[in-house]
Parts: sequence; C-alpha cells; structure tokens
Amino acid sequence: MAMSTEELLACCLKHLRYRKGKLYRRTAKGGRKIGNIAGHILPSGYCQVNICGERHSAHRLIYLMHHKYLPDYVDHANRNPRDNRIVNLRACTKSQNCQNQKINRQNKSGNKGVFWWHKRNRWIAYIDANNVRINLGYFLTKEGAVAARHAAETQYHGEFSPSGLSEIGL
Repeated sequence: MAMSTEELLACCLKHLRYRKGKLYRRTAKGGRKIGNIAGHILPSGYCQVNICGERHSAHRLIYLMHHKYLPDYVDHANRNPRDNRIVNLRACTKSQNCQNQKINRQNKSGNKGVFWWHKRNRWIAYIDANNVRINLGYFLTKEGAVAARHAAETQYHGEFSPSGLSEIGL
C-alpha cells in the first residue's frame, strides 16, 4: 500500500535535501552515502528516486518538499525532464501537461498542430482545447499556419503553450 502524502513528505524531509534542482541523501543505507545525489536517470530523461521502499519521480518529490502538497500532475515548464529546479516545476492538469509536450517525432512540419493537406493543396492548422479540436484554417503558406497556431496557443493554452515559455521567464 502506498504512503499517504503526509507520510511521503515526512520521509522526504528526513532522508533528502534539495539543492539547485537535485536531491541529495541525508541518511546512509545499503551502499547509499550521505551527500550523494539521490536517484537515477531513466531512458525518458526523468529522475527516479527510491525512498522509504517506494519509487517516485524526483520532480514530484521536489514539488512536494517545497509546496507541502502533491498535485495530480507536475509539469516541467521548459519541457526538460532533467531540469528539476523548483522555478521550473508547476502544478497542472493532465490537459495542461499535454499542451506543454514536445513535438511528436513523427511530425513532418516541425510545428505542433500544423500539417500539409494534399487534398486541398494547403497547410492546415488546428489546436486542441477543452477536449475539442478546433480547426484554425487553411493556409497557402506554412508560415501563415504556424502564426495562426501560435496565436491560438496563447489564447487557449496561455503559460502552458510552448510559445508561452518566455512569459514565465524560462
């Protein structure tokens, strides 16, 4: 059975110390030495920490240690899973977390929500907001579609849009 949030917080404060985006061990156990960086990097780029018999993502533990609560989702504002500075972490909904994802590697246009539609011989732009796909229009140029997408990101996604990173200082 998983620990409660309060138990996890107490365990973190007892066994871990935060400094500049990293967690360090406060206690020694089973080959883990005091002062060593806690956790290991997964292939996804996220850091995972074993603490009090459970595995947790380092960014979630860091958020918990600073804010004393654990939201359902914690987002890396700059989309870098290795950047666990508290200034880069923010509580969010599942939808907001998805809005701030990197571009899918199968994307051929290089821009989220923009693709070439050969049937109309035009670029199309779209955005997903509040579980609804919104068609932003058909464009003769890729630049026009990208501009429409960026404007819609600002309108619908705000600080969780990739183009909103400058608004929060990252």
